[in-house]
Amino acid sequence: MLPTGRVSYGALFRLYIPLAIQAASQALTYPLVASIAAHGEGGPLNLAGMAQAMAVMGMVGMLGAGLVTTGMVYGRTRAGYARFRQVNWLFTAIVVALMALLSIPPLAHLWFGTILGLPPSIEKPAYQAMVASLLLQTLFFLRNPYQVILYNYGATTLASAATITRIVGTVLLVPVFIVFGLVGPVWAVVAQAIAIGFEVILSWYFARPYLRSLPSVNEAPPTHRELIAFTLPLSAGSLFLNVSGVLIAWAIARAPDPERMMQAYYLAAGLAGPAAFAASRVQTVVLTVLPRLTSARTLKVFTALVGLLTGFVPLLFILPGAAEVYYLAIQRCPEALLPLVRLTALSLLLHPLTLAIRGYLEGMAAFFKQPVAILVGHIVYFVALAAVALAGMGLSVPGNLLPAFAFLAANIAAALTMRYLLTRATPEAAQARQPDATT
Repeated sequence: MLPTGRVSYGALFRLYIPLAIQAASQALTYPLVASIAAHGEGGPLNLAGMAQAMAVMGMVGMLGAGLVTTGMVYGRTRAGYARFRQVNWLFTAIVVALMALLSIPPLAHLWFGTILGLPPSIEKPAYQAMVASLLLQTLFFLRNPYQVILYNYGATTLASAATITRIVGTVLLVPVFIVFGLVGPVWAVVAQAIAIGFEVILSWYFARPYLRSLPSVNEAPPTHRELIAFTLPLSAGSLFLNVSGVLIAWAIARAPDPERMMQAYYLAAGLAGPAAFAASRVQTVVLTVLPRLTSARTLKVFTALVGLLTGFVPLLFILPGAAEVYYLAIQRCPEALLPLVRLTALSLLLHPLTLAIRGYLEGMAAFFKQPVAILVGHIVYFVALAAVALAGMGLSVPGNLLPAFAFLAANIAAALTMRYLLTRATPEAAQARQPDATT
C-alpha cells in the first residue's frame, strides 16, 4: 500500500516498472498463436484473415476502451466498484452483441468481401476467427474489474504477473495445439482465449484481498449514467489515437522512396513503439498515486524521467554489436538499410517523453473527472498529426523521419490543449497539486 502525503521516486518506479513490462509484453501473444493459424489449411493466408478479424475485434472493443480509467476514478469504494462492475457488464454485452451481429454471414461478407475486398482465401479464415473471437472479447472485458483493483491499490507487480502468466501459458499451448493437429484460425483464437482465461482467473485471485478491503462510505454511489458519460469520451478519444497509426502509414507510403522508408520506420518502431506504449502507462501511475498526494512535484519529475529513460532504451540497439545482432541477424534487416534504421531510431528519441507528458495530463484530467478534456486533446492530437504529416509530404520530408515530427507535434498539441482545458474547467487542478516543501 502506498503512503499518503508524499511518494518517493523509488516507490513510483516500483509501481511503474511492472506496468511498463505489462505494456511492452501485451503484443507478444498474437505472434505466438499466429503459428497455430499458419499450420492450418491455407497457411500464411490464415494469418492475413486472422489479422482482419482481430482488427474488427479491436475496432468494436474500442467502445469500452475507457473502462479501466473509469474504474480507477469511480471504483475506489465498495458501492462505486459494484456500480462500475455493472457498467462493465453492460459494455461487455453491447460489444459482444455487436460482434455477434457482424458475425451473421451476409453482414460478415459485406465487410470482409465487399468493403475490404478480401479474396475468398482470406475472407474465410477472417470470418472463422471473428466468430471464435466472441469468447476472446468477453474475457478481455471480464479482466477489467480485477485490473482496476490491482492498479488502485498499487499492486502493479501482481497485475503484470498475471499478464506474464498469460504469455508463458501461450508459449506452452502453441506446440501442444500443433502436435495434436488443432490448427487453423479458430484454434489459434481458442488457444489465445485459454491463456487469457488463465490471466482473468489469476487477476481475480490476486485482487481478492483488495476487494475485501474496499471501504464503505455513506455517500450515494455514482449513477450508471455518470459512469457511461465518463467512459464514452475516453473511448471516442482512443479511436482517434488508433486511426492515427493508419494515417502515418498512409503518409509514409506517399513520401519519396516509400518502400525503403516504410521498412526502415517499422524496423525502428518495433522497439520504439513498445517503449512509447510503456511511457504512456504514466497515466495509470497518476491515477493510482494522485489521490494520496499533497503535491504533484515528484510525479512531474518522475514523468520526465520515465519519458527520457524509455526514449533511450531503443537506442541501445543501434549501437555497434547490438545493431548487428538485433537488426541484421534477428530482424533480417538488409545491411545497406541499417544506417537509415539508426537515423529513424534517433528521430524517435523524444516520442516517449512527449507521450509520457500527455499521459500525465490525461491522468490529471481523469482524476478531476474531465473526460471531455481528454477527448478534445485526442482530437487535437489527430488534427495536429495529420497537419504535420501532410506538410511533411509537401516539403518532401523523408518518410522514415516524418512520423517523429508528426508524433512530437501531436503529443505537444494534445498536452497543451488538455492543460488549458483542465485549468479552465477545474481551477483547483492548478492549485491543489502545486509543489510544496513536503516533496
